[in-house]
Amino acid sequence: MDDFIIDETTNTLVKYDFPFTNAHLGYLLVPHCYYGKHIDSIAPYCFGQVQIETLVVGEGIKELQFRAFEGSHCYNVELPNGIKINEYCFFNSRLQEVTLPNDLTTIKASTFSRCKKLRSIKDYAAIETIGYQAFAFCHQLKELHFESLTSVDDAAFFGCTGLRALTLGNNIEHLGRDIFYGCDDLQDVTLTGSFDKLEADTFVEARGIKRLTLSTSADSLYIPPHCFDGTCLEEITFLGEYKPIIKERSCLPDNVLIRTPFCSPAMELGYYYPLKAI
Repeated sequence: MDDFIIDETTNTLVKYDFPFTNAHLGYLLVPHCYYGKHIDSIAPYCFGQVQIETLVVGEGIKELQFRAFEGSHCYNVELPNGIKINEYCFFNSRLQEVTLPNDLTTIKASTFSRCKKLRSIKDYAAIETIGYQAFAFCHQLKELHFESLTSVDDAAFFGCTGLRALTLGNNIEHLGRDIFYGCDDLQDVTLTGSFDKLEADTFVEARGIKRLTLSTSADSLYIPPHCFDGTCLEEITFLGEYKPIIKERSCLPDNVLIRTPFCSPAMELGYYYPLKAI
């Protein structure tokens, strides 16, 4: 019996059919060519309940379809360069570690959402865009350090209660809503780029954040009312020559310490909040 069930009209692996129920494998390679048949993509729910310690997707496979690994028990997954990873690909799976293609630029909506055991992501330096709820409820993630991000969509790290260190790089252009909601262990956040506004809920209920640094090359930075409700923000550092646009006291927490270079436009916030020149 063939373990790999392939739709030869589309060159799609539709199922890994291991003969034993609830089997536990140490290693599995999904090849691009299998007994003369080609595998170009992997279909939704392909791996069922088979427990696989390490699964390697072979070079030449071009796509992981929508929900390809959803609910799977593949603990360590290694992906080749050039592969397309669709939405919800690993949703609610038992994934613990993933090695991404080092040419991947986008993590799509809910790709790793509810991967509650995910603790390590490798080779993600090229990522530029993080989609809606891409890492939501990844409770075991401790740290992420991006280098090339330009856009972070709504709820990207929603419910990442174990996240302690997060670097978003120096090129941020867009920040969505509820990005850090429920990140109870995340105390320090630095945002650097060309963004000119925060959304009303960008930081709402980011209960762990105590220190925030905002650095942008934009001319101004709009901070909406109640932007930091539900946080424990103690100090905020404004770096750059931009003017913070704050239209009412509710835009920042009472008694938050403002840190900014001497003579910067943010110095005027000293009329309303404690101020420290740096």
